[in-house]
Amino acid sequence: MWPFRKKQCFESWPIVRSRPVGKTYGRSISLFINNWQCHLTTVDVYQDGAIDCWGFVDRDLFRVKLQSRWVVPAPKADQNLSVFNFGFTGVREGQWIQTCTSIAHEVESVVQALNPKLHGLLDMQGSDTEERGKVRYAKLGLFGKKTYRKDTTGTADILGDSVPILRVAGDAFELTRLVVYADGVCQLGSDEKLVPIDSLPSLYDGGKICNTASCGSRIVLPGLGEFSTTTDFGCVSVHDRIGELHDKLNELNGKASIVTTCAKLFERYEQEHSLEAKEALREAYEAVPEHLRCYCGDMDTRDTVIRAVLYGEDTYE
Repeated sequence: MWPFRKKQCFESWPIVRSRPVGKTYGRSISLFINNWQCHLTTVDVYQDGAIDCWGFVDRDLFRVKLQSRWVVPAPKADQNLSVFNFGFTGVREGQWIQTCTSIAHEVESVVQALNPKLHGLLDMQGSDTEERGKVRYAKLGLFGKKTYRKDTTGTADILGDSVPILRVAGDAFELTRLVVYADGVCQLGSDEKLVPIDSLPSLYDGGKICNTASCGSRIVLPGLGEFSTTTDFGCVSVHDRIGELHDKLNELNGKASIVTTCAKLFERYEQEHSLEAKEALREAYEAVPEHLRCYCGDMDTRDTVIRAVLYGEDTYE
C-alpha cells in the first residue's frame, strides 16, 4: 500500500481551446463529478473564467455546482466509481485529501495564474441555460479542448490527447493519464520524460503500466486520495489501448478517426448494399478497438445494426 499523503497538489495539465474565438489557455484538473455514479473526470478551467464541469459555467456558477454536490471531493461510500474509457468499480477503505473549499481555491488559483488582471472574464448572468423559442439550451457548447506542450523553442504548441492508464508501483496502482502528442511521443502522468509511442509495448511488457487491476487492489488517484477496489477494475486490452493511441495520433495529424471512417463506410454500405462495401465495412469495424465500437453507430442503436449486417440478424439487440 502506498503511504497516504495528505498534502498533495491536484493533478492537472495544460489545455488549450481554439473556439469560439482564438486560442484560450487553461488547465484540466482531475476531479469527481457526482451524477448517479461518481465519475473520475476533469474540470477544465480557462483563463477567461469559463469552467467546463460537464457543461460550461462561469466562476459564480461553479461555486453553485460545488454547493449542489455536482462537483465533489470524493465518492460516497455506496457509490461506484466510473472512469470513462476505462471501467468502474465499487470503492472501499477510501482515504480522501480534498474538500469543496480546496477545489474552489484551486479553480480560482488557475484563473488568477493565467489571467492575473482578471481581464475579460466570462459572466453568464446567473444561468448556464437560455430559452430559444420554447426550448431551453445550454448557453455555451463544446469547445474542443486539447492537451498541449510547448516545442523546444517555447513558442509553438504541440497538441495532444490522452487515455486513462494505470502506473504500476509494487502492490498498488496509480490511475493517471497517458498523453500522446502530435509529434509521436507520449507522456505518462506528470513525468517530464517523453517516450516514443512505439515504446508502449515494452512499457506494458516490463510491467510499468497496465489497463486492469484485480479485485481488492489499492488505487491511488494523484491529488485526490486512494481506495481499494471491490471488483476487477479496467476492461481495455493492451492491443486495443495501443491501437486507440495510434488512432489519436492520426487524428492529431489531421486524419479521420477509425470510428469516423467506419461510420462513413456503413453509410456507403446502406447506399450500395454491395459485397465490396460490406467487406470494406468489415475491415474498418474490426480495426476499431472493441471498447470504441459502440460509437460507430447512432446514440440509440450504437453498433448493433453494423454487427447485424456483418455477422447476422441474431446479433441485433
